Amino acid sequence: MELEIIKKTENDFLSRTEAKFTIKHEGTPTPSLEEAKKLLAAKLGADIELIIIRKISSDFGLGASTGLAHIYTSKEALEKSEPKHFITRNTARKKKEAAEKPAEATPATAAAPTGEATKEGESVKEGEASAEQPAKEKSAEEKKEAPTAEEKKEASAESKEKAEEKKEELKEEKAEEKTE
Repeated sequence: MELEIIKKTENDFLSRTEAKFTIKHEGTPTPSLEEAKKLLAAKLGADIELIIIRKISSDFGLGASTGLAHIYTSKEALEKSEPKHFITRNTARKKKEAAEKPAEATPATAAAPTGEATKEGESVKEGEASAEQPAKEKSAEEKKEAPTAEEKKEASAESKEKAEEKKEELKEEKAEEKTE
């Protein structure tokens, strides 16, 4: 991938440099925000933590993406000027990757999938947990389960019954109006 700066503007009032850029990526997908930030940091000699990619897009079949980035001089200037959703979008992947790395670093103690043999040659049945597999605790989100298919059917049947009752009431009202 090759980065080319199209336009570079110094914005002293907001303590940042605004850069329009093009990344040539023939035969590969549009670069991620992280890839674009790395290329910009290398090209401009800036700290990757102080770069916010505002926009990146590619045209079909062109093999190049254009974008807009803000490169700040300090973390304070970045937090003061950028909307929170841009900061979140540009840092969310790093936090997600950091959370995944410690989980990968610990030794894996996963049990064999249901119905397959474990190390001792035993079989793990559905609903049972092996001695190696820690019991899962439900998070607050898991406890608030979505309605089951059966519950959905019941709710649908109830709403159909109510709709039919309303239709009948309307028919009765119309019949009463005609007789009067």
